[in-house]
Amino acid sequence: AMSWNADGAESLKAWHAQQLRAFIEIAPALQPAAEELRGVLRRIADEAAPHAAVHVRVKTLKSVSEKILRGSNPSRHPQPLSPDVGLSDLVGGQIITYTRRDTEAVCRWIERLGGEHRPGSAAGSLEIDHRVSEDTASRLLPDQFGYTSHHYIIRLHGAELLGQPIAAASGSGRKMEVQVTSALSYAWSVVTHSRTYKSD
Repeated sequence: AMSWNADGAESLKAWHAQQLRAFIEIAPALQPAAEELRGVLRRIADEAAPHAAVHVRVKTLKSVSEKILRGSNPSRHPQPLSPDVGLSDLVGGQIITYTRRDTEAVCRWIERLGGEHRPGSAAGSLEIDHRVSEDTASRLLPDQFGYTSHHYIIRLHGAELLGQPIAAASGSGRKMEVQVTSALSYAWSVVTHSRTYKSD
């Protein structure tokens, strides 16, 4: 492991550069995992909310660079790219629905799949990390309006799930983030995110 002084600007710069080099090395393997996640989410949406949109992305180098400095400084998170303790959204997916009922139906599907996961089983499965998964609506007071979304931190296991091959995602051992939200909440998040970052 690299030694560094958390208070030293040069040490931080060197640590940051090391993490970016590591991300460049693993990035090619993330795209196949992302495409497999897209297939799984599309199958879930087809069953629960056929008109829902599915988006999947791999985090960009710029985004990783900003995030590991903003929220994962080396004194607290020395291994931000570790499959076990690193960033959980290098690969992320969204299912965007038109109604709250569809959102709830998609969530039930994801949680049912999570409930069927059995550690050590060779069968294809979806594991939910409930410790860090979140319903953002719980942050709002009854008289508040804002971005609401269900955030699941998951891992895929096995060779196939819902008829979708998942060997790349399973083999990587990486956590992935899945967000389920309505079109209205998605639009709200785009507006507020833009305003936040333009004002910084």
